[in-house]
Amino acid sequence: MMKKYILIFIANFLTIPLFSASFAESSYAHKRHEVSISYGILPITGWMDTFTDLFSDAITGAIEGAQTRSRNSTSWGALNLMYNYRINSRVAFGAIYSYSGMKEDIYSDNLQIGKSRTSFHTIMPMFKFNWFNKPLVTMYTRIGIGLVLSFDKEEYFTGVGDYHSKNAYLAWQVSPVGIEIGKSLAGFLELGFGTTGLFSAGLRYRF
Repeated sequence: MMKKYILIFIANFLTIPLFSASFAESSYAHKRHEVSISYGILPITGWMDTFTDLFSDAITGAIEGAQTRSRNSTSWGALNLMYNYRINSRVAFGAIYSYSGMKEDIYSDNLQIGKSRTSFHTIMPMFKFNWFNKPLVTMYTRIGIGLVLSFDKEEYFTGVGDYHSKNAYLAWQVSPVGIEIGKSLAGFLELGFGTTGLFSAGLRYRF
């Protein structure tokens, strides 16, 4: 009888590592929350501001008879902060905050008369679909639509005519292909079009 109990104890003891490994994998698979930070280049906010400037310059030139132009544009891309809640291993919903900006020199008849600075703040609900799932590699598609607020400040060297404006635009992001490498902590690369950038790279943490 004692020998039977000893054999049962040994068998149970040997299954503990297998159960622990299975539990750890299951625990990882069922982590619901994701937070990420990324940097994207060539967000559409820079293009939106360029088109707005062209329209504004044309109106100013028609009214004042001077050729006003914005030159030497510098954009610093998009900084993105995102949270996702995973419904299951493939589908997640969340939201993203994105900040981007640019600065320009203002010219009138080839003479610099001031500077402008514009900041963009974007908030978007997001949908993410993982269409390729492996233990270390995930490939996904991400789409979102929301609102971008722009704050424009123009300062002139004469101190006269300084201008401040606020505008709201439709924001969107369509990223057909993204790849994550890692488990709880992963790096990712993403290709898309919208306010978070044409190309973006960052880190994602799942808990």
